[in-house]
Amino acid sequence: MANTPWQVFNAGAPNKWAAHYRDYFFYLSSRDANIFRPLDEVELLIERLEKLLPLATGEHVRPRAFYYDDKHGHFFAFVDYLVPRGLKASRTPEQFNSELRDGVAMEGRHSGPALGLCTFWDVRIKEAAPESDHFDIDHARYYSGKNVGDFTSGTTRGSTIGDLDHDWEPMRYHDQWNIERP
Repeated sequence: MANTPWQVFNAGAPNKWAAHYRDYFFYLSSRDANIFRPLDEVELLIERLEKLLPLATGEHVRPRAFYYDDKHGHFFAFVDYLVPRGLKASRTPEQFNSELRDGVAMEGRHSGPALGLCTFWDVRIKEAAPESDHFDIDHARYYSGKNVGDFTSGTTRGSTIGDLDHDWEPMRYHDQWNIERP
């Protein structure tokens, strides 16, 4: 068997999976199909996220889930932007959207079926306490409660990053780009 950076496990339903890819943990789900898109398409989405690096000290961008709407042919990517408690985020929605390109068809390193698929980016700031002995960038609380239903049904947690970018004004920055506390 070839060495692969992927491990994928069923998450209790034919269209839901938990995945490990490199140092990331996230969920995969699809609307109707019992199969997911080719994993190299998810790799392309993660490459987009990684273009946002480096961030300010103590900040992290973590994918939490990828939902594929197989009926309409697009992805929803759920991402948490962890910012240390008491600090302002070093990135704006505009900066995120310049790399992620919310709602724009994917371009990739190949000419496969991923080209032409749109991705909608649900990015949320989450207040983090990196100094805490309980802190982990992939703590279970980031995958529990209301977020699990959102991840597995493709329902965004509010506006996508493109909507926030379009509506963003410096005076309303923290009203639109809300910090969620644990």
